[in-house]
Amino acid sequence: MKMSKGLIDKMMFAPCGMNCLVCYKHCYHKKPCAGCLNSDRGKPEHCRTCKIKDCVKTKELSYCFECSDYPCRLIKSLEKSYSIRYQASLMENSEFVRRIRRPVL
Repeated sequence: MKMSKGLIDKMMFAPCGMNCLVCYKHCYHKKPCAGCLNSDRGKPEHCRTCKIKDCVKTKELSYCFECSDYPCRLIKSLEKSYSIRYQASLMENSEFVRRIRRPVL
């Protein structure tokens, strides 16, 4: 799913470029995940232990695209699986947000 042209809730846009609104954990559960940047309660294990989220925190960045190493091997690897699962691109999502800088709700 491509990013909407409207405002994006920053809590539903992960640092890696994932649109949390299309994630299976958000869409298909009675108690949906509240997004990557919210508490870890209710999240799958791979989200709670995300190396990308830890890296962004360590570097005191908001998004991976702000890093001089972007796109790193972690992003490139996730890009492959994300594009297969969701038919969308983390890097295109990130570029959209970088250009408009509008995840402000």
